[in-house]
Amino acid sequence: MNSKTTIEQPLVSVIVPVYNVEAYLRRCVNSIIVQTYTNLEIILIDDGSPDKSGELCDQLAIEDSRIKVIHQENEGLSGARNSGIDVANGLYIAFVDSDDWLHTRYIELLANVLTLHDTDLSECDKLSTPRMVKETAISEFEPVILNKEKAIERSLFYGIWGVPYRMFRKSAIGDVRFIEGITAEDATFTFEILSKINKLGVVDHRLYFYFQNPEGITKSEFHTGRMYDFVNASEDIKKIVARENNPNLNKLAARNLSLVSIRQIKEIASSPDKDKDFKHRKWLKTILLQNIWGDPSRVQFLMVKFLPISLFSFITRVARNLK
Repeated sequence: MNSKTTIEQPLVSVIVPVYNVEAYLRRCVNSIIVQTYTNLEIILIDDGSPDKSGELCDQLAIEDSRIKVIHQENEGLSGARNSGIDVANGLYIAFVDSDDWLHTRYIELLANVLTLHDTDLSECDKLSTPRMVKETAISEFEPVILNKEKAIERSLFYGIWGVPYRMFRKSAIGDVRFIEGITAEDATFTFEILSKINKLGVVDHRLYFYFQNPEGITKSEFHTGRMYDFVNASEDIKKIVARENNPNLNKLAARNLSLVSIRQIKEIASSPDKDKDFKHRKWLKTILLQNIWGDPSRVQFLMVKFLPISLFSFITRVARNLK
């Protein structure tokens, strides 16, 4: 893709949910302001922040006229994103989490894929990091263009659920919204969109920087509610994919649900006091056995199938301690 060619710049709405991120918000917004792509609508959703994040949003809006601020009662990440979609005016929509940051060409490259290749969705690679990293120059490249089937296949195989590091054509989103009140809010939204698209454009560069906060929820101990959210989201994905009537995709969706179930069994093994009667692990084993897709090379699947759940949990806990 030749960046030297003059390309039209349709308006891109960048939605940033904001909650209790006073320490990181300016870094995030500054990375959007300095984008090489300038036709932006930056929507900051102050989701009832208890710190001074809301005041900082207002200050940032004074500094850059492209910034629009919405203050609302706390509705959670999904509610904040939904509020942003409802007011977005852009032809394209991007979501950025308020403690993350972007490569300066992030919006340019993802938007150009949508414009030049007439795709409904574009995405790039991401880097999880606890600190700022030096930005690398991007050489000329051609994006990988996938049809709907291949796009769903890719997302299932690699477990790509998130909406940050993706840009959406607003018309592809339509009336799809995030489910509120759950942890795995990205999953159903992403696959509902994938089921509607014609083409996906993939930019094989790390353009989105995910802040790996050691105190964040993904690093915290096991929570039963979060377990159910992830498993239920995986079951929703399986139902969405089933509408495609594609045996290969159905197999991958079952594989995805199996992997999520195993991951949750491992998480419980690190906090066995949360499941002393093995109720949750037995439930996960039932789901897993219903979705094993017949690959005998997957040792973990076979272990879960033939070993008592208590023994599998013990082996998992020992393996973790040896790392």
